Amino acid sequence: MKHSAALKQEAMVSTQEVQNLLALREAYKALKEKMDLMERSVHEIEDKIIGEVELGLKPDSNLFQLNVSQTVRRYPKWKEHFVAFAGSVQAENILESTPPPISKKLLIG
Repeated sequence: MKHSAALKQEAMVSTQEVQNLLALREAYKALKEKMDLMERSVHEIEDKIIGEVELGLKPDSNLFQLNVSQTVRRYPKWKEHFVAFAGSVQAENILESTPPPISKKLLIG
């Protein structure tokens, strides 16, 4: 018993290990911030190009074909629950008064 208690007292977490962890955390945080910035830039540029394509602008070369895919999404699960709660007439009123979310995606071929 005394031997294992002595081993527990002698075992320590190394300073190097903790410093490595802290350095990795900092590097991760910096990379995540860069990735977030890149993601925002991608969305901004993509939105700009989508707008240009929708205006009928074409690429200045034949290297790319640009198209916009558009998806209208309704989430039917809410309707099932709402109909059970307030009835189908109220659900239809809500559907008619709220535009569905539209998702656009730039297709590059």
